[in-house]
Amino acid sequence: MLILLVITSVALSLAFEFVYAYVVEMRDAAWVRTAVKEHREIVRVMGRVSFKPIREDA
Repeated sequence: MLILLVITSVALSLAFEFVYAYVVEMRDAAWVRTAVKEHREIVRVMGRVSFKPIREDA
């Protein structure tokens, strides 16, 4: 019975560790989503932007 209790506690601890790491990673990546939203808004306001083609005669 003690072995089952230890195995269960280790499995639950491991599962909660994965969940905690996922939450921390999502919280740390929140600034990326904000920056992407700002970039998308700037591009939308500017409209179509054209670039000079790269010359390949180097």
